[in-house]
Amino acid sequence: MPISKVSLYSSIIFLGFLFLLGIGADYVASLQNFSTKSNFEQLFVKPNLDSDYILGTDQYGRDVLSIMVVGTRTSLFVGVISMFISTLLGIIIGGLTGFIGDYVLRVSLVHIILSPFYLLLLLYYGYYLPVNLEQWQHFYLSWPLLAVLVIVILILKLLIWLIKKLITKKIVYIPLDLVTQRFIEVFSSIPMFLTLVAVISLINPTLLNFTFIIGVFSWGSSAQLIRAEMIKIRTFQYVEAGYAIGQGYIRNFIYNALPNSLPTIIIFFTYGVGNIILLEATLSFLGIGLAPEEVSWGRLMAGARQNLQAWWLILFPGIILIVTQLSIHRMGRQAKMKIK
Repeated sequence: MPISKVSLYSSIIFLGFLFLLGIGADYVASLQNFSTKSNFEQLFVKPNLDSDYILGTDQYGRDVLSIMVVGTRTSLFVGVISMFISTLLGIIIGGLTGFIGDYVLRVSLVHIILSPFYLLLLLYYGYYLPVNLEQWQHFYLSWPLLAVLVIVILILKLLIWLIKKLITKKIVYIPLDLVTQRFIEVFSSIPMFLTLVAVISLINPTLLNFTFIIGVFSWGSSAQLIRAEMIKIRTFQYVEAGYAIGQGYIRNFIYNALPNSLPTIIIFFTYGVGNIILLEATLSFLGIGLAPEEVSWGRLMAGARQNLQAWWLILFPGIILIVTQLSIHRMGRQAKMKIK
C-alpha cells in the first residue's frame, strides 16, 4: 500500500478514535484507575507503567491520562462548534452578499433620509423606556404614551409627504457587496488574538461562552473565501437558468449556488477545526477563556509552569495536539486533491 494511503487511513482512524473518545469521555474517566479528581497527596507524580498513574499526575494530583481523555471532548467541542458558527456567519455575510451583488438591493431616498428618525425611535421605545420601566411604569402603559405615539406617527407621515413633494421618488441602489467587503476587510484587520483576549476577559468563563466568542470573531476569513466562491458561481449557466424559471435570489442561492460551493466550504471547515483547536489550547495554556474547573489539553500543559521538571505535562498533550493537527491537515489535503 502506498505511503500516502497509509497516512490517510491512519489519520481517519486516529480522528475517529478521538471523536469516539470525546463522546464517551465521562464513561472512560469513570472506569477504575481513571479519575479527574484532585489528590494533593500525589502531586507531580512521574509516569510509571507499574502504578495507577501511567502518564503521571499534574499540579493538583489528577491523573494525566484521565484529563487527556476528558480534554479531548473539550477541544473537539470548541473546534467543531466554533468553526460551524464561523462558517455559518461566513455563508450569510460573505456568501449571500457576494451572490446578490451591488445592484439588487434598492431603497427609496425618502426612507434613507428618514432612517435616523427611525433609529432614534427604536432606541428610545425599544431600549430607554423598558430599561427605565420602574420610573415610567405609570406612563409606559397609559393613554399619554399612546397619544405620543400617534403624534409621532402623524409627524413622520407629514415629513414623508413633504419630502415626496420636494424630492422625486428616486430609488437608490445600495452597494451591498461593496459595503460588506469593506466591513470584512476592517474586521479582518483587527488582531483576532488580542480581541479574543479582551472580550473573553469580560464574559462569564463557561465553555459555551468561550466557544461562541471564538466562532463569532473568526468568521472574517470564511466570509472572504465563500464570497469569492459565490462571485464565481453566480456567473454559471445553472444560476442563470434558475432565474429563468422564476427563482428569486435567496432561493437560487440556497438550491443552486450553495450546494455547488460545499466542496470548498468543507475543505475550509476541515482546516479551520484544526486551527481553532490549536487556538483553544494556546488560550487555555495562558489561563484565558475556560473556567478553572474545565479540563483541556492546553490547561494541562499550563501546569508545567509550576514545575519545570514536570516534562510529562508538556510531552503527552503536545504529542496529541501535533498528531491531531497533522491528521486534520492530511484529511483536508486529501479532500482538496479529490475535488481538483
